[in-house]
Amino acid sequence: MSRADHLPAKLYARARGGVVQHEGFLEDALAAALELPGVWAELRRSHPAWSVLPSSNPQAVVTQVVAGEGRADIHLSWSGGERLIIELKPWAPPSAEQLERYVKGHPGASVSAIARWSVPYAIAGVLPMTTWGELRALTWPEAPPVWRQLHHLIDAVGAAMPNLDPGALAALVPAWDAFDRVTDWMGPAASAVQRRLVKAGAAWVLKEDGRREKLQRAHRRLGRFIWPAPFIENENFGLFVGLFAGNASRALRVSDVPDLRFMVNLNHESARASALWHDGPFQDAVHRWELRDDAVLREASSKWWFLLDAREPLDAILGDADHAESFKRWMLARTEELIEDGILARLVAVKP
Repeated sequence: MSRADHLPAKLYARARGGVVQHEGFLEDALAAALELPGVWAELRRSHPAWSVLPSSNPQAVVTQVVAGEGRADIHLSWSGGERLIIELKPWAPPSAEQLERYVKGHPGASVSAIARWSVPYAIAGVLPMTTWGELRALTWPEAPPVWRQLHHLIDAVGAAMPNLDPGALAALVPAWDAFDRVTDWMGPAASAVQRRLVKAGAAWVLKEDGRREKLQRAHRRLGRFIWPAPFIENENFGLFVGLFAGNASRALRVSDVPDLRFMVNLNHESARASALWHDGPFQDAVHRWELRDDAVLREASSKWWFLLDAREPLDAILGDADHAESFKRWMLARTEELIEDGILARLVAVKP
């Protein structure tokens, strides 16, 4: 039975896992499409760099193939011995080191990638990559339903780099300078919050990402994290200090205005989350925090990765003379709330 027959069930099984597997969804849909007659030929025709491979349908489409120290997402093979390994990334392209490992792990195979944007790889055996946007634009009269479904999935994931419209183009230059300015706010504010936490008895550390915090495109946020040491990978427990640009599941407070965001981040399925929500003093402290009456939206959740989330539109600080200082003061005010309402003490005391 073909992958297309199993596709809805496979996607449902991934969805039940609780963590959004962006890459996995795309892998399932693309692999199912590549099994169907004519899909590979159209993909090859639209991407001339792959014309070194046969135009006929692949003899086999396999996913999650062990390649050296990793697993390649999609492996195509033909009866003449030709092979293509495709690494998929919903956002940034894979590293050159990852593709080089695949070349070494599968001697004689060609290697390529699909991601949100493309980069060149000067590695023997690695073919130029393509993008989800190019796949999204690829149509033909006899395209099967699974290919059209892939288009909608690419849109839903947001994996295609959107084209600029005139309004976005006009805003590009001022936004360039604005991004630099708000990025410079992050380090001083996070450092001030971290020092206040330590003074209050939470020996947490600032996650070091270099001088400039990377924009987390998948979560549409820009900021810094402060963690309790040692960091536990499956918990992702800590504080986020920064800005939020809104996403499909959580709207901005004011349309097109980023939110100031102060968040206690925690895997809601972790033992620590369960212990906290079963702790009476923690529940009481959260209730006091939620009842604060001002312009800040405060939300608590046992079903999302934000344990506690405080947000206010960024324009709340634009009238101040020093925006960087106002940003820091806003974050410190949210920190004081955790201390005053007894939340921080429970975050420190309650163990999984």
